[in-house]
Amino acid sequence: MVLINRGQANTVILTLTEKVTEAIPYFLFLFVCDLTKVEYTFLMSDTSLYTERYNKFVLTEGTTVDLIDTGFYHYYVYEQDNNTNTDWEQAGNLLEVGKVWVSDGTQSIETVANDYTETFITNG
Repeated sequence: MVLINRGQANTVILTLTEKVTEAIPYFLFLFVCDLTKVEYTFLMSDTSLYTERYNKFVLTEGTTVDLIDTGFYHYYVYEQDNNTNTDWEQAGNLLEVGKVWVSDGTQSIETVANDYTETFITNG
């Protein structure tokens, strides 16, 4: 799961290169809020020095994208040969799907496993 703190620069590490087919890929991200179903699309540049091992992105919430709601989102990452398109339906291959937790530092995440409950407080 990816953690995004609102109003901050967040480092996001993914492994996308193994599925890339474009010679010079541009990465289109789609975030869909689980609660409201609002979609956010944006482009981010890979800043990794070792792209054969991992892909590194810096998402500054409020600048790169303004995520209105805190809480859970699904994320989708597409490759494309275009550095301006933000329409995910016009993008290339879907490279990865996952979950995002967007926090403003005031929420807690409760997890339940085998009748054991533990509450984690996130420090925005």
